[in-house]
Amino acid sequence: MSHQANDPLISLLHNLPGMAYRCRHDAQRMLLFASQGSTELLGCAPEALVGNQAVAFGDLIYPKDRPIVFSEIDAAVAEQRPYRCIYRIVIRNGHQRWVLDKGKPVYQTEDGWVLDGFVTDHTRRMTAFRQLEQRLAEQARKAEKLVVMEERNRLARELHDSVTQSLYSVTLFAEAGRNLARSGQLAQATRYFDDVLETGQQALKEMRLLVHKLRPSALEKGGLVKALQNRLNAVEGRAGVKNQLALEGDIHLPADVEEAIYNVIQEALNNAIKHANASEVGVALRQENDTLALTIWDNGGGFDPVLADESGGLGLISMRERVHMIGGTFDIVSIPGQGTTIEVRLSGDSVPQPASQ
Repeated sequence: MSHQANDPLISLLHNLPGMAYRCRHDAQRMLLFASQGSTELLGCAPEALVGNQAVAFGDLIYPKDRPIVFSEIDAAVAEQRPYRCIYRIVIRNGHQRWVLDKGKPVYQTEDGWVLDGFVTDHTRRMTAFRQLEQRLAEQARKAEKLVVMEERNRLARELHDSVTQSLYSVTLFAEAGRNLARSGQLAQATRYFDDVLETGQQALKEMRLLVHKLRPSALEKGGLVKALQNRLNAVEGRAGVKNQLALEGDIHLPADVEEAIYNVIQEALNNAIKHANASEVGVALRQENDTLALTIWDNGGGFDPVLADESGGLGLISMRERVHMIGGTFDIVSIPGQGTTIEVRLSGDSVPQPASQ
């Protein structure tokens, strides 16, 4: 690529929206050329970027996105193929911006490979996608409210048919026992009081069963950690997928938070096996005081988060919504061919500290 000012191709590149670039394949992606679009896109003039004069382009990439971006480019260079990455950059005013970076290795020098590429602003599309997610999430909330109402009606019927009848029987037995006791027939009164005890215990059992129906059975038996280990052993382990569960701190969560976290992890693991063909997955849970950090990752095929909804079955909206409903944040980084990482963070009232015994 000639850098002469009168080169028609260079003039064209300078007038395109976005930034055309040529860079070395190194840790900082040192630019050898940057078009004028860098000023609007990154908040940096080309002369500030070329040769890392004022800032390195790699340093503008959002820190959490760098490893997976660099990994994708490394793989593209090794396989001599084009690369396509969607990631966040931190522009000079401190704001974040989503970008689409498409390029390929073009030739090799003594210092290594040289890459040609083009970076465009992807923020509007990501914003539109998130707005669509929010609208769908709102519809999901309304649908969930209807499901909750139906569940409440079902439980009300069960309460009426079983527990309520038992409690009504308790009052009848208690009243009969009291009347007999007042008349001095204590032996007969005792039999009624035995009936009160037996019927009350049965009602308590039925009430507990109704409450347990509201939680996944895997969580009923041993809580979140045991349920996760059972899931990894029963599904990933039997499928020959290498898996690991890393724990840090005393994982102690309310039932509704456990259920939401379990469902998010289960959905992510299902995606890794069904859609990403992963050979390795990992789940890490860390709780420190009133903060919970969850990371789910896989080494599968990855995907474009913007286009994921078109493929169907990934459940990103439901996962994000479950996390938001318990007051958490949901972040996902995925690049085709380079796996997926999901991070969930909860703090404050969503993660109460264990009560003292």
